[in-house]
Amino acid sequence: VRSIAGELGQSVRRGQKVAVVFSNELADTQSRYLTAVAALNEHHQHHIRTEKLVEIGAASRQDLETATSQYREAESNVANLRQKLMLLGLSAQRIDSLKSISQVNSEVTVTAPSTGTVTSRSVNQGEVIEANKELMRVTDLSTVWVVAQVYEKDLATVRVGSGANITSDAYPSRVF
Repeated sequence: VRSIAGELGQSVRRGQKVAVVFSNELADTQSRYLTAVAALNEHHQHHIRTEKLVEIGAASRQDLETATSQYREAESNVANLRQKLMLLGLSAQRIDSLKSISQVNSEVTVTAPSTGTVTSRSVNQGEVIEANKELMRVTDLSTVWVVAQVYEKDLATVRVGSGANITSDAYPSRVF
């Protein structure tokens, strides 16, 4: 974890940066994606050339089928790597703008998935984390349900907003 901006009790808005995480896997996947895009372009050009050669009788149908197969395989590889980059936190716009190895970035900005309050934070700057580790929890505290046990003699004193300190894990939250 390079930096962490979400503090316990802090209000955050959806899309607000709350952490920056370094990832070798992200940099490697971006490099493989660029290589796959180059291969796709090459296979596309080869496919077009082979189609033209088949039309004039200078190439066989088998050559065209091979070129088509290689082109489809390259398309599939690019789509798979694109999906992996999205899962690693890159936006579609960021992936589309990736044109050269100099643009490869190994840092992922983690944003709040919803507007709410940080109710749990389980990482600190400098910590090494696993791929599926919960970094923090953002909870919408605008509506809270309370289930309580109250003595019958005290029922008349219970009011909404009475300031009672109640803690519960039952409120709706978003984990990321």
